Amino acid sequence: MRRRSRQELGTVAVDPEQPEHLLLGAGSSLFQSHDGGATWSATSLVAGRVSALAVDPADADTVYACGGLFGDFLVRTVDGGATWTLTAAGGGAVTTAPQLPGFVAAGGNGVPHPVAVSQDRGATWTCLDAGLPPRAFVHSLAVDPTSTAAQVTLYAATETGVFEITFAPQAP
Repeated sequence: MRRRSRQELGTVAVDPEQPEHLLLGAGSSLFQSHDGGATWSATSLVAGRVSALAVDPADADTVYACGGLFGDFLVRTVDGGATWTLTAAGGGAVTTAPQLPGFVAAGGNGVPHPVAVSQDRGATWTCLDAGLPPRAFVHSLAVDPTSTAAQVTLYAATETGVFEITFAPQAP
């Protein structure tokens, strides 16, 4: 394994369609590489410590980045990192699902909701609180690979354990 950077690293994501396209959250900066990490360039990310990244599996130019001091922001780019916009959900964790086009889930500091899901690439959000402790901080999220558009199983890792919720997504 080769060392890629000397900066404080937070997270890394790989474009599922183009594995040579890498994203690296380092401190309060976000970098991208289009040559497998040989060279890196900074993006124009909104300020704040980057704690998680997710690439939209159907559109590599759509990327979600979240973080902040308390896991309180989630931003999205649809132009490969040239511009970023805040979404309606906060987040310290974010995930997408290759088998569910447009699906994104975000989790954060539990205020006002620990987990939110979107089926339209973050344009609208639905809060999921069932079964999670009050004010839970979500550190990590994962979608069960057997999930379908009719039934999604989402795992949320918190400071008190891993929680599972299975739900039937609503059309936006």
